[in-house]
Amino acid sequence: MVGKEPAYTYLKQCIQAGKHVITANKEMFAHHGGELMQLAQQNQVQIGFEATTAGGVPIIQTIKQLLQVNQIQGITAILNGTSNYILTEMRKEEISFTAALRAAQELGFAEADPTNDIEGMDAFYKLMILCELIFGKQPDWKSVTLTGIQGITVDEIKKAQLEGKRIRHIATVSIKNGNMHAHVKPCIISEGHPLFPVEGVENAIHLQTDLVGSLTLQGPGAGSLPTASAMIEELCMLPLKPKATKEQNRHEVTTI
Repeated sequence: MVGKEPAYTYLKQCIQAGKHVITANKEMFAHHGGELMQLAQQNQVQIGFEATTAGGVPIIQTIKQLLQVNQIQGITAILNGTSNYILTEMRKEEISFTAALRAAQELGFAEADPTNDIEGMDAFYKLMILCELIFGKQPDWKSVTLTGIQGITVDEIKKAQLEGKRIRHIATVSIKNGNMHAHVKPCIISEGHPLFPVEGVENAIHLQTDLVGSLTLQGPGAGSLPTASAMIEELCMLPLKPKATKEQNRHEVTTI
């Protein structure tokens, strides 16, 4: 279910009814995730949202574990597999943006309407979800630099490659002097950058922490199977409910 509504209303009603919920809806969760997480805590249920952020990469569970002792100071990430695939194909095959996008659509990596992917909104929503989880707040959305990849040319990619560099679509957030700074935009990076080797539909999230130091998680970020994997993994982590009596079963209502 895509879009903010009716997904937000349905999830809120389920949580208020004492139901655990799992969602892959990144747009809705970027807007309402903080409220829903607080509501789930109040109703003593769990809300799973691993699939909203990086496909098959278990970044949400990793962050939840790190936050027990580490302070995460910043994120640098490739959060959209479609855009990364297009940039990779443009470089490897020396083809235009349009041709690479068409190939992504034929392989099922891009939607018929790829606007959210190529203009950066998909990565933006994911970054806002990570900000809410890590810092308990989001930056002012209007302050976030948001630039897509549709204007990148083959010549720009070739020039970067001749210099031993690559163009990646990168989402970044950091805290400086108590202020949150974020952007989602194409960046030229060199070989020493942690996201330099991330190719195709892969996603990768590089975390800077105070204790464990730097940590990078990488894996498939586009396609139905990575999303399904993330949702089923969270389903398996839900607490088992004690067997109900016949009287309890008679009054129980299950929301699907």
